[in-house]
Amino acid sequence: MLLVTICWFIVDCAFEIGQHFDSFAVKLVPEWFNGLPLLENTVNYFQKGVFDWADLAAITAGSITAYWFLVKTVKRGETQ
Repeated sequence: MLLVTICWFIVDCAFEIGQHFDSFAVKLVPEWFNGLPLLENTVNYFQKGVFDWADLAAITAGSITAYWFLVKTVKRGETQ
């Protein structure tokens, strides 16, 4: 459970920080994303998105809350 929430936290933070360093982030987006409907707007996300510290705070709060809910609702040793 902790691993899942940490991974989502890292991914969310990476996308938010990518908006701040958009020229670097755009270079990481592969060309073949242009042909895929769900991924073709990735470059626009970085170029036109706005970095905000409040977003990072919300990502942190959401990750902590998600972990807390997982701990409280999933019984130990039970497989899903």
